[in-house]
Amino acid sequence: MKPLTQRQQDVLRYIIGFQESLGIGPTLREISAANVVHARPGFDAGFTVRSLEKRGAIRRMPFLTRKIEVLEPLAIPRAPDGEPLYFVRIGGQA
Repeated sequence: MKPLTQRQQDVLRYIIGFQESLGIGPTLREISAANVVHARPGFDAGFTVRSLEKRGAIRRMPFLTRKIEVLEPLAIPRAPDGEPLYFVRIGGQA
């Protein structure tokens, strides 16, 4: 599998943190609203999630908006109490 881009890694970390914290996956609207990719013009959360699916990092269940199965886990940052942080930029510019 090809390595993930920085944008894809950021979105994947957000999905993992969201799932670990709330027990369900985020919707595309929640991914967009979280400003995971710092709102570049033309950013489409759906495009990034579909590209993660094509690369084999996640699997989505049809007709279930919150059902995202992570197939390629990444390490995610955690708060001092052990709770997963939804999103902390790991690399690149903030």
